[in-house]
Amino acid sequence: MPSTTVSKDSASTAILGVDKGLAGIISISLGGVTYTPVQIKTILQADVDATNAIDATKAAWSKAVTDGRATRAEARAMLRNLRAYLIVTKGARAVGLLADFGFLPPKSTKVTVKTKAAAVDKTLATRAARHTMGKNQKAAIKGAAPATTGSAPATEAPASPPVAPSPVASAPNTGTSGGTAPRTA
Repeated sequence: MPSTTVSKDSASTAILGVDKGLAGIISISLGGVTYTPVQIKTILQADVDATNAIDATKAAWSKAVTDGRATRAEARAMLRNLRAYLIVTKGARAVGLLADFGFLPPKSTKVTVKTKAAAVDKTLATRAARHTMGKNQKAAIKGAAPATTGSAPATEAPASPPVAPSPVASAPNTGTSGGTAPRTA
């Protein structure tokens, strides 16, 4: 089936052909029906006019659909924001007010203990599988200095053994705690 543009172009071209090629003819028989050149041009022009009307209607419909989608998106965003505003200002329990606007109250999200326990188990399994640790677990890990084998490089001084603290002689006990002198009145 040819497109409307091709049909319109062929009908317009045929009208010009009737003017040029059938100018001196009074009538012509086509498909068993007799037509005058004016009748032929009228039928072809009606096809061109109908095609133009279809194209204009299609363009108007396409524009209306595009405009409708844009306004619908804007209206949906407005309704979402209006519902959120009403819930925040009046509370989720203002069912009557929400119904006045055509909104349903927010659904309560109660999680069962079984679901919470399953989530905790899943979290622990994920941490174990990924070997992830929390802040306190990371802080508890202390690294040990690597053991050196062989001689130390010439640029570094050899490590000296740790020095043990020497015992401190205790001061004679004079009955005070070693702090400041007691206050006298």
